[in-house]
Amino acid sequence: MNKIMLIILGCLSGGLALFFLAEDTLPSGSFESNTQVYLNEKNTRLLVPTFVKIEFTDDRYHLFFLLDGRTGFNSNGTVSLSGDRLRFIQEEHQRIFPEKAVTVTEQAFIRNGAFSDSFELQAIDKDAFLLSGDYLTLYFESIDSD
Repeated sequence: MNKIMLIILGCLSGGLALFFLAEDTLPSGSFESNTQVYLNEKNTRLLVPTFVKIEFTDDRYHLFFLLDGRTGFNSNGTVSLSGDRLRFIQEEHQRIFPEKAVTVTEQAFIRNGAFSDSFELQAIDKDAFLLSGDYLTLYFESIDSD
């Protein structure tokens, strides 16, 4: 009976130690997303291809976002993780070919602060994750060579 109690206590104490010692960890390295974005504009439904590259270094990020190969933006700043929420705090934003953003939706995607938001981070494994916001979910895969 004492052996069983020791095993149970050992499992409980190990589990509690892991729970309290576990820290929120940010993704690290370079990741890409090639995702189709569903747009519903003026009663027209479109699937628009996007290309997104994001690099994380410590608590900093650099983001390149291209919508339909025509228009997009570069953004960088700091990033923080609280629980499963990843927050981007934009410091710089540069639009890419803003004159090609002809629809209201395209203009909204490339506006200043477009990616300055809180996203749910869903880790798939060490090389892939999902970022889910109110209007957008992106699937990212690592492009770092190991």
